[in-house]
Amino acid sequence: MSDRINAEPSAPDPSGPGPDRAPAVHRNRTALIKDRFVMAAVSSLALCALMGLLYLFGLMPAAVAASGAVLIMGSVLLFYLVFRFRLNEKTRDPSMTLPMTTAAVLCVLYVMLGSSAARDTFVSFFGLILLFAVFRFSTRTLLLQSGLMLLGYAGVIFAAWRAGAPGADHAPDIARWLTLAVALPLFALIGGEIMAGRRAAMQRLLASEERFRRLTALSSDWYWEQDQDLRFITLSPGLETKAGIAPWRLIGKTLPEIAMAPFHADWHVHREASTARLPFAHVEFQASDDSGALRWLSLSGEPLFDADQRFLGYYGTGRDITAKKAVEARIHFQAHHDALTGLANRMLLIDRLEHAMAQADSDGHALWVLFVDLDRFKRINDSLGHKAGDAVLKSVAQRMQAHMRPADTIARLGGDEFVLVLSDWPAGSLSLGLVQRMMDAVRAPYAANGNAILISCSVGIAVYPGDAATAELLVERADVAMYRAKEAGRNNAHFYKAEMNALAMNRLRMESDLRGALQANEFVLHYQPQMDLKSGRIVGVEALLRWQHMRPGLRQPAEFIGVAEEIGLIVPIGDWVLNQACQQAVAWQSAGLPAMHMAVNLSARQFAQPGLVASVSAALERSGLQPSLLEIEITESLMMTDVEQAVATLADLKRLGVRVSVDDFGTGHSSLYYLKRFPIDVLKIDRSFVRDIVSDADDAAIVAAIISLAHSLDMTVVAEGVEHADQLIYLARCGCDTVQGYMISPPMRAEALDPFLVDAPAQDSVRGRQRA
Repeated sequence: MSDRINAEPSAPDPSGPGPDRAPAVHRNRTALIKDRFVMAAVSSLALCALMGLLYLFGLMPAAVAASGAVLIMGSVLLFYLVFRFRLNEKTRDPSMTLPMTTAAVLCVLYVMLGSSAARDTFVSFFGLILLFAVFRFSTRTLLLQSGLMLLGYAGVIFAAWRAGAPGADHAPDIARWLTLAVALPLFALIGGEIMAGRRAAMQRLLASEERFRRLTALSSDWYWEQDQDLRFITLSPGLETKAGIAPWRLIGKTLPEIAMAPFHADWHVHREASTARLPFAHVEFQASDDSGALRWLSLSGEPLFDADQRFLGYYGTGRDITAKKAVEARIHFQAHHDALTGLANRMLLIDRLEHAMAQADSDGHALWVLFVDLDRFKRINDSLGHKAGDAVLKSVAQRMQAHMRPADTIARLGGDEFVLVLSDWPAGSLSLGLVQRMMDAVRAPYAANGNAILISCSVGIAVYPGDAATAELLVERADVAMYRAKEAGRNNAHFYKAEMNALAMNRLRMESDLRGALQANEFVLHYQPQMDLKSGRIVGVEALLRWQHMRPGLRQPAEFIGVAEEIGLIVPIGDWVLNQACQQAVAWQSAGLPAMHMAVNLSARQFAQPGLVASVSAALERSGLQPSLLEIEITESLMMTDVEQAVATLADLKRLGVRVSVDDFGTGHSSLYYLKRFPIDVLKIDRSFVRDIVSDADDAAIVAAIISLAHSLDMTVVAEGVEHADQLIYLARCGCDTVQGYMISPPMRAEALDPFLVDAPAQDSVRGRQRA
């Protein structure tokens, strides 16, 4: 049993030099020398001492005592050398028990042969040798050893009989031999079987320990024990293999001496559990491993008692949970941060805002919530792609973070919306200068896909505690103020005001009403005639959208078109306008009126739709309108958003046979080179130039130049907003082709416009005013 135990690696001495430990092989060899050789040496010395006493009392000749001592000590020295130089490692019996016991038997027989007076004394050594061997030998080997003893003793008796005087009494030797012949085999049988059972039980125990050790090695746990003072006294090697911490570093220490701060709360739980002798709660703490890296460790255990129920300490298992903690931290981060920018998300924003509001209440300082929205960010996604848009968003987040103070918070709510929480404190008071610096940083150019992108932002500001009492309401009111900043022209900041709530509610109501207006058939078309200046006849009409709302009544496009654009309703509304206008043009023709051009405006979102040409073709096919009588109106700024795409779309429309008109010409930023590339039929002069052509020489010159440019490019010119005769006379003098405005007719419903279209005298009166 001792060989198996000593063969296991021993725990290092906690007071020793640490990791500098003797190799396991050296420890095993030292244990064998100590456990086996020392016992043989001590017993041999005792045997030599006994022979010396027998010599002194005249019971043993000097020659026998001396030679016996030399023989015994020589055998001891021989076995020492075998152990010392590890000659026993490859033998079947590394402990050398059988050779040592055989040598001891031979030495005893030699002494018995040399001294008849010592036979009675030395025969007892047979029992001692057999007693020593019973712990190592099987029953069969013990019987063989007993046979050797009996055979040798018989040889000694025979030699003494041959060498003795005639008539010598050998009866005592024969009696002792007979006694040994009965006792030794009986002892070998009984002792051998008893020890065989114990060895089998020990082997099962060792096998169980080995299975437990292997199971522990396969699992992610390790074993530990603490004493009454809650100091570690045992730690299995799994701590080092699985957590990178050498057990000797923790032996003799308590948890607070190992764990990184803070650990006091868990330590108190542990102490209270030990006081009540109860299993302590699950404990998790951080400790540094042998390389200095921090690891998360988990311990679970229960109290240990002796047979008298006295508390001895704790024992249990531990495991490395560093990977689990890293996963938990990553999940927590993802749950509270934006995936694209790494900024706080709405959940973390509200939590931090509530803490900031509580701090503001305690120190009496103000708190600003800024709702930041990028201006016209959708154009970047539409023109350069979402990858470029994401790159811009990350750059915006980094720039705003660079201008934030340590106590401030920035979050991304989604899309191009950001929220900033700015705290007022003595070393960093709140000011509009801080907001302006952040806006200037956002407005600096960005590089994406080889393009320099310029983008601004609109900011709404809500102040705590004046504007709201809750975090959610503060963010909502900052959002309301941001929309006011956009309505005021973008690229500016607005503080929240109470009256903004009413505006926001009106907008929400409008959004809700717009969603049901199309299904409720609340939209109507008004038509404004276009008159040819040479003939004085109506040659076309422009379809203008109106909303016949139930409560406020008739609403103009400027009131709801922008909202319809933002909520995505402009496309179905535009399709409805296109179909209704085409059907009305065919209805007038069916009523006997002359064929007229029907002008229909397209919104930016409609023009960007991939199915635009198909929608126009479907409207023409359903109504039966001749394509050349449909005029599609777009603004010049809409064409310049994506020139190549605009050219391709207009070319597809021209292939359908429809006319293309540029509305509000002169108010955008078009290039004459690009204007030449577009397949345009009509230029419409914006009413802002027509209004003052009589009194403003610059406007008059611009109008004349536009008319001349259009005619040189073989385009027809339509002047909008004609309201006075002198405007009509000037336009006719400049060669303008067509006019429309309140002087000709205001926009009217189709049924109201029917009499005007068939009333030739009314048109003649207009021609008369033109001649005048």
